[in-house]
Amino acid sequence: MQYLSNGAALGTYRDQLGTVSPSIVKPLICTCCEMDVRQTIGWNLRSLRVAKGLSQERLAFEAEMDRSYVGRVERGTENVTVVTLEAFAKVLSVSVSELFAEINPKK
Repeated sequence: MQYLSNGAALGTYRDQLGTVSPSIVKPLICTCCEMDVRQTIGWNLRSLRVAKGLSQERLAFEAEMDRSYVGRVERGTENVTVVTLEAFAKVLSVSVSELFAEINPKK
């Protein structure tokens, strides 16, 4: 999938007749601070990781992922899967929903 400069995904969709057409899917935006969901997940992941005293390397090791992938998730540049979110939540001893919590960037 390609992404535009505003973070929208450029893809295709198939209508009821089976016709494939281009589409632009705008990212979900957090209403409290204009962050998209990937950035919100990344912000929360980093906050929870730091609060637990874990390095990116340790989180990656425990979640059986690459450290650079954890960094990209924290920067909000990766589209994470539910399985990945579950692995992070398990290591951090939190529910998956905490990774989606509205954030206060002034904290």
